[in-house]
Amino acid sequence: MRTYLSLLRDSLGRALLVALIVLVVSTSGYILLAHYSLFDALFMTVITLGTIGYGEVQPLNQAGRIWSMLVIVAGYGVLVNITARFTSLLSSGVFAENRDNSRRKKLIANCNNHLVVVGYGRVGRSTVESTISAQKTCVVIEANENLRREIEATGAIPIIGDARDLDILSQAAIDRAQCLVTTMSDADNLVVVASVRLTYPNIRIVARINETEWSDRLRRAGADELIPIYLSAGRHLANAAFHTGIIGVLDAGSDALTEQFLVRSHAPVCGRTIQDLMNENPSVIVLGVRRDSKLSRWHEIDSPLQVDDVLFAIGSGSAMEKFNEAFDS
Repeated sequence: MRTYLSLLRDSLGRALLVALIVLVVSTSGYILLAHYSLFDALFMTVITLGTIGYGEVQPLNQAGRIWSMLVIVAGYGVLVNITARFTSLLSSGVFAENRDNSRRKKLIANCNNHLVVVGYGRVGRSTVESTISAQKTCVVIEANENLRREIEATGAIPIIGDARDLDILSQAAIDRAQCLVTTMSDADNLVVVASVRLTYPNIRIVARINETEWSDRLRRAGADELIPIYLSAGRHLANAAFHTGIIGVLDAGSDALTEQFLVRSHAPVCGRTIQDLMNENPSVIVLGVRRDSKLSRWHEIDSPLQVDDVLFAIGSGSAMEKFNEAFDS
């Protein structure tokens, strides 16, 4: 996109070119028709275009007076042309847009350990709202220009463009981001994940997945976590359709989260007991533990947590935020 400075320079350049042409033609006319010297002709042109009214340098013949009238008309034409150009430039919104871009660049320059969300559909929008609610910085890459103001209204920083373009990813300061969340189609997510992992090997990548056959490809491309948004919903619908005992899906409230946690080798939680976690986080309920592909109730696990154990827990957003810290490696 061209900056307002380049547009201003182009408009000013064209206006000056037109003014120069009028100046040269007018001066030449006085030399040919009124038989003025070069200096007198130039002086007469300037005072005539400027409508200063000093009077004639030398008495003008009829042809010279007619030429003066034409020069005055041409001068007004140049003035109208310049005014129209600048008015058009101002009304086009270019100045405001470039001012917004400058402001956005300053905000992004201060970003560090922020979240980059690719796509502002339903899933992306929910991700952004949760991130902003947690008072964390969020940069959104979205191709639809019409969503810019809506994204800004949430408090997030919009980057309008194609996330498959590394230049667009660079604009989001992805090299300083804590995590990338991509919420587009599986095919588009694959391109984004592969590009980001190749260029930024240390960033954490979480991808939404729509079809299970894409899981292996997204993992191989470099996704750290895959979130099957629609797959889990479809599973609930299918179960409800074929099992009459199911009367609904548990909704613990708008602020409640049900999440699973992986115990990694260097995480603070490794080697500690579930009872320790429950005592430190009384607002979080551990529902169960999966160890060696076997799912057990948490109180049946009497040994400390081991690497690759998976915990299932439910709690409020703020409580889960603190609970998450024990699993960060």
